[in-house]
Amino acid sequence: MEFQGRVTKILPLRQGVSTRTGNEWKALPFVFEYFEHDSDRYADSVVLETYDQKVIDNLKEGMEVVCGFGHKTSDYTK
Repeated sequence: MEFQGRVTKILPLRQGVSTRTGNEWKALPFVFEYFEHDSDRYADSVVLETYDQKVIDNLKEGMEVVCGFGHKTSDYTK
């Protein structure tokens, strides 16, 4: 899915080391505001998260961006 909108808030960077691979990772969550339809009066907001280092380095609050994202889920079992 792709939406055009604005980054309204950058949330704290999350980082760690994968227990499975031992590789370091970084994730930057941010609030993205967009209008689903041109006739909408109020914007919708969602929290998205990127793992792309280039995006993490350049993302700023107030930026107008086209945001494409995929979604997937998996069952958690212990």
